[in-house]
Amino acid sequence: MVIVPSGKFSFDGRLRLGDCYFQQKDYKKAAGAYRTVIRLFPKNDGADYAMYQLGQTYYRAGDHEQASDQFDAVIKTYPSSSLADDAQYALGWIKFQRKEYYAAIKDLQLTIANYPGSELVPRAYYSIGDAYYNLHLYPAAENSYRQVIRKFPKSPLVADALKGVQYCLVAQGKSSEAVSAIESYVEENPSSPNTEQLEINKAELLFSQKQFQAAAQAYRSFASRYPQSNLKAQALYWQGRSLQEAGNDAEAARAYSDAADVPNAATSIMGNALLESARIYLKLKNYEQSFRVLDRAEKSLAGSEFSSVVAYVKGLVFYENGASDDAKAKFEFVISKFGGTVEADKSRIVLVRIALREKNLSSAQSLSQQVATTRTDEVGAEAQYLSGMSYAAGSDWQNAITAFLRVRYVFPSHERWLAKANVGLGKAYEQIKDNPKAREAFQQVLKVYKSGEEFEEASAHLKNLGQ
Repeated sequence: MVIVPSGKFSFDGRLRLGDCYFQQKDYKKAAGAYRTVIRLFPKNDGADYAMYQLGQTYYRAGDHEQASDQFDAVIKTYPSSSLADDAQYALGWIKFQRKEYYAAIKDLQLTIANYPGSELVPRAYYSIGDAYYNLHLYPAAENSYRQVIRKFPKSPLVADALKGVQYCLVAQGKSSEAVSAIESYVEENPSSPNTEQLEINKAELLFSQKQFQAAAQAYRSFASRYPQSNLKAQALYWQGRSLQEAGNDAEAARAYSDAADVPNAATSIMGNALLESARIYLKLKNYEQSFRVLDRAEKSLAGSEFSSVVAYVKGLVFYENGASDDAKAKFEFVISKFGGTVEADKSRIVLVRIALREKNLSSAQSLSQQVATTRTDEVGAEAQYLSGMSYAAGSDWQNAITAFLRVRYVFPSHERWLAKANVGLGKAYEQIKDNPKAREAFQQVLKVYKSGEEFEEASAHLKNLGQ
């Protein structure tokens, strides 16, 4: 495009050129185009826009100093511009991002004072609240958040502002008041578009405060009150989580099933809900019901990211129910079908346990080493421990000692398996009559645990060793 400086459409053309560069994130060329507009057409309608966009260009390019200069220039050069309030807010936001919170508050307060009719006023109050919060001035932050709620009850920022109030109250040791803040708003603004999200926020708050029974009731109440809500499946899923945390497994399983039954529930919600329900029934030894849930999951989640997990959990149900042949077949299917997943390695670990039970020690050792030498997470730690157990089962005490010691050196952060490995290590040292090292291994357990199976076993062995 040829742009003639004195042509009829020169101003508009140059401005659009700057916008094109800006959209393409070519900020250097965009800045050049906007500067030319400002220089050639300082009195044209739209020159204020060019100056404001020049500030945005500098801001996007990371030059906060020049951006601030341009926003300040907009305010001083074009005080009546419809962009003056945006420029004033931008000055405060830049300082906020630079963690100059007191200076940010000052500029944001000017947005409110100088442009009381601006649509940015609620956001300015909210940002002031964030600034005070970051300064740990919680009463001042709470007051700013409440200004959003009180003065702009229909603003989309209300939900976030109420969360801000909650965080401030919790920080001030007033957790019990946080829930009532939401309840008061909903009662005073029953038709607010924020109501659904706030009801969910209330339940989330109760959950975070470990009021699990109350949280479960809040989630269930939401699902009943808003049966057509897009958040219904999420609410029922978290009702299940809340009931599970409260120790009410049977009701939790039903809530998870309800979540999965919601029409058009997101795959992530359905998948997690069905799996949690199946695991609960497995824990309760209700194998038939667990199978029913997993059969449904296999059909509903076929080809999804949950397929490998569903197959693995189904293998666990076979294993816990004593159907070793079916379990082995299912775990081998997981390994062949989903070889690169963690479920494949978890399947190998259960196959190790089956092999140990059947005294197939060579298979147990091969499978455990396959996992232990390729992972550094908890799955790898368990595999390494089982490697030691497979050597111990064959009375190969030196190799058992080496395997248990590897848990110490390679998986030191996985305390559960480290404790089990230390118990196994102590027993192995006892077998070769190295009592000092046996004692040291058992003492390692007592340094970490003050109760539990490993603590009791290590204590008993130490007593027998004369300590």
